[in-house]
Amino acid sequence: MTLRPRRDADLPELVERLDETHRLDRYPVRPASVRVGWLTAHDGPAFVALVAGRPVGHVAVHGHGPCEIVRFFVAPTARGRGLAGALLDRAVTAARLRCDDVVLQVMEHSTAAIAFYERHGWRRTGASTMDWDDAGRSCHWYTAP
Repeated sequence: MTLRPRRDADLPELVERLDETHRLDRYPVRPASVRVGWLTAHDGPAFVALVAGRPVGHVAVHGHGPCEIVRFFVAPTARGRGLAGALLDRAVTAARLRCDDVVLQVMEHSTAAIAFYERHGWRRTGASTMDWDDAGRSCHWYTAP
């Protein structure tokens, strides 16, 4: 496994892995978000996890106060190898260079992601209804340890 900053050349394969993630986990929620533009819609650094030189995971940082961890996923076939924890740690380290507070949001249906964040010491700080979601689904907000 290797972690490094995302490169433009990674994006086509990342979209394929994102599609696999969407089909299994409904992340991102909207199928129309499975595209390069969604992956790059942030204003901070982005990182990839590679296995055998191929991108299989992604995370990005957005904002300046607080910083939000966004666009975070690991392809279903690459899970169980510690990639998600390594990506999250790398993103939090980068975010703390920009902000004191680091947050993320997770959809309420993403029970595996919620369990992952809580195992890693993230603290739930609130909930909100997604204004972009016609179904009125809620997300939970978490703060980094």
